[in-house]
Amino acid sequence: ASVAVSLFLVTIKAAAYSAGMPLSSALRKINAMCSAGLAKRHGDPADARRSIVALTGKGRSCFEQYCSAAASG
Repeated sequence: ASVAVSLFLVTIKAAAYSAGMPLSSALRKINAMCSAGLAKRHGDPADARRSIVALTGKGRSCFEQYCSAAASG
C-alpha cells in the first residue's frame, strides 16, 4: 500500500523535479490535469505553504493504461 501512495500522492515541487521541468510549467500541467478531472490538489496538513497532488480514479486509470502501453512496446 505504501508504494501506491508514493506513486499517486506527491508535492507539486516533487512532481516538477521528477518530470524534469520548471515549477511554473509543472503547475500549468497540474492545473490542466485538475481541470480534466485527472488530479486533485490538497493542502499539506504538515506545511501550509505546500500543496499535495493526488491522482483521481480517472487519473490512476490513465496512468495505468499509459504504463501498460509503454511496457508492451
